[in-house]
Amino acid sequence: MTLPTSKLDFSKVDRLRAKLGFTTEQMATLLGATRMSYYRWVNGHSAVSQKKYRMVSHRLRSLKDIVAVSEDLSFSSVKEKMADKIMDYLTQQQ
Repeated sequence: MTLPTSKLDFSKVDRLRAKLGFTTEQMATLLGATRMSYYRWVNGHSAVSQKKYRMVSHRLRSLKDIVAVSEDLSFSSVKEKMADKIMDYLTQQQ
């Protein structure tokens, strides 16, 4: 069973991925998905399963909060470190 994808706009998610400088594979890992699943979501070829929906939406909210904090940082080296911390934090969330 799948949930409507209107709640998760993966074109925006993919723009965020590019803004952060993450590869497709890195973003998929952050969301707990395979690279191919992420690709299908972005291109509208499939929807997030109900089982994955909660985890994916939780991780996106967490990422959004972390990015909001990092936007206040002006030094690029600090932002690079934040990107590493984002990866670590989100891949540890259950």
